[in-house]
Amino acid sequence: MSTKHYSRVLVAVVAALLFTSAPLRASEAPRTIKVSGEISLIDVKLGKLQLERNASQDRRDPTEYRINQDATRVTDPTDKKFLKLEDLKVGQHVTVEFDYIQGEWKEAPSAKKIIANPMSAAVPQEASPQGSTSTVTTTTTSTTTQ
Repeated sequence: MSTKHYSRVLVAVVAALLFTSAPLRASEAPRTIKVSGEISLIDVKLGKLQLERNASQDRRDPTEYRINQDATRVTDPTDKKFLKLEDLKVGQHVTVEFDYIQGEWKEAPSAKKIIANPMSAAVPQEASPQGSTSTVTTTTTSTTTQ
């Protein structure tokens, strides 16, 4: 064989390696990412969930997600109760799970699972009557030892 044939074979082998390794990168297993925060907007009809901006202070996690009544699972923190998307409320603290494949995240990811913490019941506080004041008296004692 002449050197012409060796160079053609070498180019063919390198090209084959490059083309067969490209699908391997694209078929990487997705990583499940969890982002916690308070719901700032939820629209089940439009399929949109948005968390407060401070939800992802340390990383550049998304704050907007696509939701779907058939594909998005909603549970409580113990994973014993299954809820509906309609059960979620603005101001509720949730953890959103979505699949991430490197290089394929260009728009709002689809929420795969939402773990909803129960809403804390508002504690009614009594307002003090107008004009009333309260006085606090403190007594300080000091002792000296010699």
